[in-house]
Amino acid sequence: MAERMARRLLRNRLTPDVYTYNMLLNALAKGGNWASAEFWVDHMQRTARWKHNEFPLDQISMAYSEVFLAHVEAGDLQGAEEWLTQMVGEGVEPQARCYTALVQSYLDHGDLDEARRWLSRMSTWSNHRAPDKLVEAVEPERLLQEAASP
Repeated sequence: MAERMARRLLRNRLTPDVYTYNMLLNALAKGGNWASAEFWVDHMQRTARWKHNEFPLDQISMAYSEVFLAHVEAGDLQGAEEWLTQMVGEGVEPQARCYTALVQSYLDHGDLDEARRWLSRMSTWSNHRAPDKLVEAVEPERLLQEAASP
């Protein structure tokens, strides 16, 4: 329904604002519809080129994060990884929830090595700090060492 409303805006020659795009992307992410989410982020990027002052970077980051989360929700972890790498490559700071969702998803699939790899990237690629509960699940010995350090 959200996508139908966005298309209706366009048919009436109205341009969605960044908040409308993000609401649409959030709905698509919850449904795991990453293909449509990617389409709408592309559409938003084209609009932002002409109205760049109306599309703040934090809102662009949120839009990218919604597409990423759509991949995770659909179980497309490879697509999620590619999207996260693209975000970083384009200078868009992934939100902490992107890293934690990917790590948690790998944990849910029993892939501890991939979970560790992405937890490590969270600390090296960003300024985000992983939740202690997630660190404990991936690297319990690291949490114990940090607690023992003065």
